[in-house]
Amino acid sequence: MTFPSSTLSSKATPNHYTIPLPSGLTLHIWPTPHFQPRGTIILQHGFGEYAERYVTWHHGLVPALLNHGFHVEALDLRGHGKSGGDRGVVDVEEAVAEVVRLRLQREVVEWEYRGTGVSGRTDKIFLMGHSLGGLVTAGSVVADPAGVTGVVLLSPVIPEPISWFVGMPADIVASVAPGWTVPGLGTGEGGMTRDEGKRREMEGDAGIVKKGVSFLTATSGGRVAERVRAGLEERVE
Repeated sequence: MTFPSSTLSSKATPNHYTIPLPSGLTLHIWPTPHFQPRGTIILQHGFGEYAERYVTWHHGLVPALLNHGFHVEALDLRGHGKSGGDRGVVDVEEAVAEVVRLRLQREVVEWEYRGTGVSGRTDKIFLMGHSLGGLVTAGSVVADPAGVTGVVLLSPVIPEPISWFVGMPADIVASVAPGWTVPGLGTGEGGMTRDEGKRREMEGDAGIVKKGVSFLTATSGGRVAERVRAGLEERVE
């Protein structure tokens, strides 16, 4: 189930384009108005959110990046924003693969730029991920760093390792009931901010996922986190 754009809280900036991908996900593109772009930033939102929310929330991150001369591309994770899938249920390993594919197969987005009157995706590509999006971003770089100029992680969620005693039952639940939520892990808008005013705003936002983290998201996220830690250790050595 996805929500039409009229139910999403954020207002699109001028020159906002969306591309429905073959995978069922939706890619958002905001070309910078600058004649000579400084680079392209691929932004990945956090759990329960969606790409367009970074236009008016998070200190107006998207407009700020545009004003500084960067194109912005942002993917709605599965089950979030305008992408298909069960609400809030994300296979993090699948998300990592999708981000890598999007980055390496630039022809997927080049045609959309042609109708904007501005240059296409730049050679300099920066990755930026927030919360769960930080884990997805880090996982994509560990999987394949080709073409990445720089990486920015904003409060990334990198779960600590868990014992097989806990992990095995969780994997079983994820395989038979992927959408079940893990007790006490994530509480929708209540887990995103402690500001009561902002919580009330989020309660009225139909685009926000208002449930906890699913077993599929938790278990696949744990596996990606293991690869991220292993990849970082290899680079340090």
